[in-house]
Amino acid sequence: MNTKHIQCIGLCLLSTSLLTACPSDDVSNVTGDGSTGGGSTGDTGSDNDSTGTPTPITASGVDTSADGDSGDSDDSGDSGDSGDSGDSGDSTDDGVDPFCGDGEVNGTEDCDDAGESAACNDDCTAAMCGDGITNPTAGEVCDGAGESAACNDDCTAVMCGDGVVNMAAGEGCDDGGESATCNVDCTLTMCGDGIFNAAAGEECDDAGRSMACNADCTNASCGDGVLNMTAGEACDDMGESAACNANCSVSMCGDGITNITAGEACDDMGDSAACDADCTVAMCGDGTLNAAAGEDCDDMGESAACNADCSTSMCGDGIVNTAAGEACDGGPDCSPTCELACAVEVLFTEDFSDNAAGWSLGIEWEIGPAAASVGHSASCGGGDPATDHTATGDNGVAGAVIGGNLNNVLHDFYDIVSPPVDTTGFSGAVEVSLWRWLNSDYTPYMQNRIEVWDGAAWQNVFLTGGNPGVQDAAWVLQTFDVTAYANPAMQIRIGYNIDSGGAFTCSGWNVDDVQITGACPDEVCHDYNLSDFACPTGATQYCVADGPVGTNATQAQEACEQCYGAPCFNETADCAGGGYGPSPLGMYTCGDAYFGYDDGCTGDDGRIWSICASGTTYGTWADPTP
Repeated sequence: MNTKHIQCIGLCLLSTSLLTACPSDDVSNVTGDGSTGGGSTGDTGSDNDSTGTPTPITASGVDTSADGDSGDSDDSGDSGDSGDSGDSGDSTDDGVDPFCGDGEVNGTEDCDDAGESAACNDDCTAAMCGDGITNPTAGEVCDGAGESAACNDDCTAVMCGDGVVNMAAGEGCDDGGESATCNVDCTLTMCGDGIFNAAAGEECDDAGRSMACNADCTNASCGDGVLNMTAGEACDDMGESAACNANCSVSMCGDGITNITAGEACDDMGDSAACDADCTVAMCGDGTLNAAAGEDCDDMGESAACNADCSTSMCGDGIVNTAAGEACDGGPDCSPTCELACAVEVLFTEDFSDNAAGWSLGIEWEIGPAAASVGHSASCGGGDPATDHTATGDNGVAGAVIGGNLNNVLHDFYDIVSPPVDTTGFSGAVEVSLWRWLNSDYTPYMQNRIEVWDGAAWQNVFLTGGNPGVQDAAWVLQTFDVTAYANPAMQIRIGYNIDSGGAFTCSGWNVDDVQITGACPDEVCHDYNLSDFACPTGATQYCVADGPVGTNATQAQEACEQCYGAPCFNETADCAGGGYGPSPLGMYTCGDAYFGYDDGCTGDDGRIWSICASGTTYGTWADPTP
């Protein structure tokens, strides 16, 4: 019941009391005219009422004022009573003023569905999202007259993930969940925002670099090409590079990480038995002193201070060092000062200026000018040398593919073989020496050998083995004592094989200055042929190596000095002018001895003589050469 109803009831009660108190009054003046819309107009025909008593107005008359005329049912003839005009002023069926919610559209009402409906608000305005009136019947959860922090502009409650972007609620986007452009918390996707968004291609997002995440929102991993110092990376080149190790540390020789791309062959954090401090493979002769590898010195070969095996040169160490002036070192034929107590004879020498000696060349072997090579594997050392070892203009070497690399096809030994050399007739050592420049893989992939023929079989004097192979960076002297194998037809052979697939590409053998020597040749004694002359020393024979040869100046001088017991002068030094010796003509010293030939400066018979003031004594020391 609203206020209007209460007011009407009060009026009706007041009217009833007045009518009761003033029966003689004109009721029409009390009830008013029909303009009040009361329904029970002042005069309902009471003037003609058969009883003459006014009809009381009750509260129920208010509710049924539209039916007020029913009280006049017995006054059917009251046709001219002005009080009937009140019926024409009744604006509602129930006599109540129109109001919102009465179910009838009146006045300014847009609608009236007697309460809230899907189309009409409870204030009788048309239901519309955004009108500021929450209408649950119309499906509205809220209505903030537009977007607000609590309500979307489609009148749904704000919730991140509802698919409705509500900027008033702080949303930058809302795709109904995570998308390539929108995070799950309705912020715009951006790598580095600290929100992991897989749909946007992020593997992680720690708001910048972290131990686990790169600045580009990829998972931190050494080798991904993204530098992440927080993850402990100093560099990241997607693997090993000249500047960066495979573990993303800066490449530096001595860091303990072998970086082949940076030119390191090894890295043991300094000298080790296998690796030099400069990250090259430790090898005697490489010019790098490595005490850990047992080297006392390393002068890239023999020097006056350093032996070829990288030990300090010292007479008495058992190693002949010709650069230190040693002719020998130890043995019965060697003096305490490393001088030979007997002569050393060169039996064979080869500088490979050509192949006049008749070497037998196996597959890939050749004799020719030295030539640098390229294209070899870094794991196989360096290439061929550009120059030979001999300090002459021929530049000749023997080598396997000179200036190139070996063929990696599997094969047995390919060899180069020397001509035969007679190595008999020596009481001292017989030695083979050569200079090599060799770069080779190790067994089982590749093997290298040097052998000598002992007259019945090949005997090995050098054979390579396992890792790391041979990697020469300079000419290296090798000397072998082959006394035990001396025979009238000794030969040398040098070779290599490829015995397993996967061998590195290597430049192989280069050989120069091969020599065979014999120490302390057996002496042959021979009678002097002095006619009527007797040697001042009383000697009747002279003994020289290999027997007497009339045109051999060395033997002639030795025979002369054995006879006279004094230095003998070579006559040939004075043959261009007068006289016979080093003294000017007429100033000879009695007892001076000379050696030469039977005809003075020419001839086949060697002779010796002495000059004194009384004359010259002659004697031939060798028979004519056959």
